[in-house]
Amino acid sequence: MKKTLFLLLPLSVACLEEKDHCEEYVDYMCNCHADDPDYDCDDLNSIYAETDLEQQNECAITLDEQIQEDADDGADCEAGSDTGDAEDTGGA
Repeated sequence: MKKTLFLLLPLSVACLEEKDHCEEYVDYMCNCHADDPDYDCDDLNSIYAETDLEQQNECAITLDEQIQEDADDGADCEAGSDTGDAEDTGGA
């Protein structure tokens, strides 16, 4: 019985850890849309610095919508990657 509880402890701790959807949204926008004048990383960081559960849910939805919009537009970007799309390779 003790072994079972010991094995379940890491799983229970992982389940309690909350994702910060607004942080993920800000990271994605700052990484993937850094050259877009409509998005300023400092502003986004300020806006989403301290968010409640409702704002976290909105960020999760907004992030999913933005990722889908970028995919539909042919952008090749993931959270944590550099800016640009499939056509923007930095070449001349």
